[in-house]
Amino acid sequence: MKKLISITLLAVSLIACQNNKSNNNQDAKILQLEEEISQLSKDKVIQQQKIINLQEGANEVEISQIEKLKTTYTHIRAKFISTDEGDLFYYNFKDEKDKDYSFSYLKDESYELLIDDASSNFGLGINPEYKNKYFDIFYQVEKHDLLRWGTKQEYDVVIKMILVEEIKEPTEVRAAKKEEISQIEKLKATYTHIRAKFEGFEVGDLFYYYFSDKNGRDYVFLNIKEKSYNLLLSMPNFGVGINPKYENKYFDIFYQVEKHDLLGLGSERDYPVVIKMILVEETPEEKEARLKKWNNTIENFLATKTPNSSISDSISIILPTSYSLGDLDPTIKSKTWVGLFSNDNDNSVRCYKTKLKMKPIHDPMFDEEGEISAVEIYCEGYANNPMLLVAGIKIPEGMQIDSYKELKNRLLPGESMQLGDTTIKALGTTDEHGRISDYKLLIAGVKNGTGIEQIFLEQDYFDDSMIRFIWAGDIDRDGFPDLFLDISPKYSFSNPALFLSSKAGDNELLKLVAQTILSGC
Repeated sequence: MKKLISITLLAVSLIACQNNKSNNNQDAKILQLEEEISQLSKDKVIQQQKIINLQEGANEVEISQIEKLKTTYTHIRAKFISTDEGDLFYYNFKDEKDKDYSFSYLKDESYELLIDDASSNFGLGINPEYKNKYFDIFYQVEKHDLLRWGTKQEYDVVIKMILVEEIKEPTEVRAAKKEEISQIEKLKATYTHIRAKFEGFEVGDLFYYYFSDKNGRDYVFLNIKEKSYNLLLSMPNFGVGINPKYENKYFDIFYQVEKHDLLGLGSERDYPVVIKMILVEETPEEKEARLKKWNNTIENFLATKTPNSSISDSISIILPTSYSLGDLDPTIKSKTWVGLFSNDNDNSVRCYKTKLKMKPIHDPMFDEEGEISAVEIYCEGYANNPMLLVAGIKIPEGMQIDSYKELKNRLLPGESMQLGDTTIKALGTTDEHGRISDYKLLIAGVKNGTGIEQIFLEQDYFDDSMIRFIWAGDIDRDGFPDLFLDISPKYSFSNPALFLSSKAGDNELLKLVAQTILSGC
């Protein structure tokens, strides 16, 4: 029996040794695999770091290139929007502030902005690879005969374009975005989340804060622990009111149900309590939709309003500046406009046909933060806006008009100035306090061999204002000066006006042909 036990123990021992040996071999294989996986992971990290280093190195090179280009050319960052076909082919861009740019000559052909498109009227369509993509654009003014008329004109010529990749976003910006996203995801894991806009409040037994999401669902909160945003402001006459900074603004709201005795009745009830609020910045899509809505408002206004700003049915003027919607002449979109561009070097102006553009903007005088109720008029395709825009006058493209260097900014009663062979004199009275009344402007000169004196402007009084001479030159090329003045008698608005000699009667030297109104304070 003892012999049998000994044999059995020996067999078990041999099996155990074999098992141990087998286990040891298996453990060695596992360790080897683990080392191989670890090495692969290290290799992957190294490779990823190499890629990152290459990207950062490329970015540094590109940034260096951009900085060098900025020292030589005018730089904008703008997205490729559309094309227009007219007398020339126009490539239309829009910068991050919604300002429009149009180029007719792109020397940089690194990017195939257009591709063959049989459905297009011109056989070309926008390459979807670059539509609405941002570029760093470097351009300068050059003279070219693009229209092949035998005369060169000045154009904004694109010298270099660099596609702006997402990876080139500043590191600190990307990090901040990642941190914010991470924070939101952590909050979502703990609290109920909604994205809703703040619409108003009511005061009853408690303060009720009203929100609504994009699906139209309403939310009411009575307890907001988040104190980062002053949703309400103290009002002298009303006690409390909505902070316009946050009215109709969207928030990421994180809330949970808690028991509180908000009414102070000695018993607790369940309330949805806001733990965290994060203001949602307006997306480019939301901004575009808002601007589109306002543009439709402008278009509807221009389609229904009766014109009231022109003196002449055929001649109009407008300044490239901001306007209250009610100040706009609704006929401006249907007119062909010529811009008078100042040349500081020789005190002259150059005349070019220009596309009139309008965009909604914030009115700092009447709008609350974030609101848009005004309109900016500007010209597309030029580095600078013109001094004046004129419609209804035939002016050769690119014509230079010499300005009268002797022009004074204003004339007080008794003062005069000489513009070529023509004299302009101010009449009127000034009291002991410097107030001017019975003001008149007289122009004297010789026309068709006859001496003529004409009172071409009269103003009974002024309210902290004065007639201003802005520019004088011969627009209509008849040998007599034409005047561009601000004839407003009040400080609270401007009244730009154009006087032309060619429209004057037989016994006149000037005639008021167009004016417009610009509201002030």
